[in-house]
Amino acid sequence: MPGMKMPEICALDEDNCLSLDAILRAFHCGTKEEQTWALIHQSIAALKEELMQTNDNYSFLKPNTLYIKNNGKVDVKSWRDISTERPQPVSVTTLVSSIGSIIYKALDYGADEDEEIIISQSLEKAFERMTEDTDEEMDDEGICNDSFCEKSLHHLLDELLNRCRERMIDSTDISEHYRQVCRALVAEAIEMSTFLNQITIGTQELKKSHRIDNEEVENIHVEVWAHLWMKVMRQLRVGVSLSHIDRREAENRNQKEYELTPFEMLLDDINSKRYSLKKVVLPKRVEKDARNLI
Repeated sequence: MPGMKMPEICALDEDNCLSLDAILRAFHCGTKEEQTWALIHQSIAALKEELMQTNDNYSFLKPNTLYIKNNGKVDVKSWRDISTERPQPVSVTTLVSSIGSIIYKALDYGADEDEEIIISQSLEKAFERMTEDTDEEMDDEGICNDSFCEKSLHHLLDELLNRCRERMIDSTDISEHYRQVCRALVAEAIEMSTFLNQITIGTQELKKSHRIDNEEVENIHVEVWAHLWMKVMRQLRVGVSLSHIDRREAENRNQKEYELTPFEMLLDDINSKRYSLKKVVLPKRVEKDARNLI
């Protein structure tokens, strides 16, 4: 019987980047809405910053994926990397459309063909704005007027960034929030791939020592572990509502939770003393026996 397939190990490249494709393969599922907004914001912010440093609106390459640094910023090599074969340079509007398509596919990654991904209306409109037809930038002869194009491009980028800001409940440090979400996304993907790799190695070692008798346990696929991990992470971030809560306050907390990795969330709960544990009183006999054993 074939053993478990070794999962792909996520590792930063020489530029301290991790590709969005690698992140999706690590999680075996698509991005969440908060992460999707963060990818849009960080991509557009990086593009706008670079556009301010160059006057050539047609010097970009169509991206195959996005490269995210371990500090949460999107690396410009996403549309500048010439090490791989790609079509001719494209305009900024075409680049924005390509970025929108890549991020939307990430949201839909791993879903069944007949499964519909439910997203908010604001996110849907943001995708429509990114991928809509840009023929209005051309004159009657199909030539783009430089001054008009530059003004239109900056308006498009500013509009998309404003959409990312307006949906935030807490308006302070919005750019930092999205950066932290992308940083946590990279860190969690690396932790996830390491976890799955350790699970696979541990299972193989147990098999060699004949300590696994249940074939179902032996052949649990890495996707199952990945979905289990994501389910636990969702419960950590969203929680379970057993009584009336302030929905707006809860949504704000959920947005903040995406800035942290699972380990960081637990540390934050401990440092904030968010939970009060009841003191457990042990019978004298049990307490004495425990001390004797120690």
